[in-house]
Amino acid sequence: MRTIVRHGPSGVPEAGDPGGRGGEGNGDADRPAPGDPPVTGPNTRGKLDLDPEVVRRARNLAARAAEPVIRMARTHTTVSVERALLRLSGLSGADAEGRPWANHLVDAVQAQVGLEHGVALPVWDALASGGHGSLAELAAAAAAGRVSFRLPAGADARTAHEAAR
Repeated sequence: MRTIVRHGPSGVPEAGDPGGRGGEGNGDADRPAPGDPPVTGPNTRGKLDLDPEVVRRARNLAARAAEPVIRMARTHTTVSVERALLRLSGLSGADAEGRPWANHLVDAVQAQVGLEHGVALPVWDALASGGHGSLAELAAAAAAGRVSFRLPAGADARTAHEAAR
């Protein structure tokens, strides 16, 4: 059973209610006692006493305002994102001068086919068709200028897509 503090008009516990606690109901402004869990449900306004309809409308407006940003983020990439993708795929290390292999690979793909579609398809297409045994071998070959990247289509694109997964 939930404990209720009955508050009188002055905002303090009513006289005649020892300890400020009493039963439920009786028409007074019933509030949870200090330390009781908050009362929640479909007819409550939450901790901040916000109108649920105003909250719903604000969330809808925020979602509408964010749509163009989300759409742009899903259709655009950056060099940093593509390098991170390669690192998360297991590419690590650097050349003798300390330049990361991910940088070499992204730069080579960007120079040959652009980054508009990301590096995954061109890189895994090159892995599937170029005789390179690993991302590290492919990156070393790309750094030496010995790899031709392309944006695959059709069955080649499906093969590269599956290999990248």
